[in-house]
Amino acid sequence: MKFNSLESVGMLMVRLGAMFKVEFHARLKPYDVTTEQWALLYCLWKEDGVAQSALAECCNKDLPTVHRILKKLLQKKLVKLRKSSKDGRVSFVFLTENGQALKAPLDELACSLEAQIAGSFSDEELACLKRITLERIEFGE
Repeated sequence: MKFNSLESVGMLMVRLGAMFKVEFHARLKPYDVTTEQWALLYCLWKEDGVAQSALAECCNKDLPTVHRILKKLLQKKLVKLRKSSKDGRVSFVFLTENGQALKAPLDELACSLEAQIAGSFSDEELACLKRITLERIEFGE
């Protein structure tokens, strides 16, 4: 059996994910936010003031990657850091007013893209796709 990327479920999922990311990136561009930055902001919109380690877990990224993304978000004044009063090695990440202000427009943008993608499936196909994908994600964890 030879590997065929056109029939590989993994490769097809990677391709689909990449297509989604390219489109999402294009839609985020006017807001000067990347898809990676959006992922961290999204986690902070759900729970503000979390440790960097919790943020890494929330967005499924390693700490060095989160640190790199946070540096950009700090430069853009979308987040701020506060050292823990109990442990100076721990920093908590908080949204600034600017970071909070992006929540509504970027949420609408994400919902719009999701609706566009979901609209290309029947209700049954979409339910099946979600169920199978979630099962595989849980299996891999």
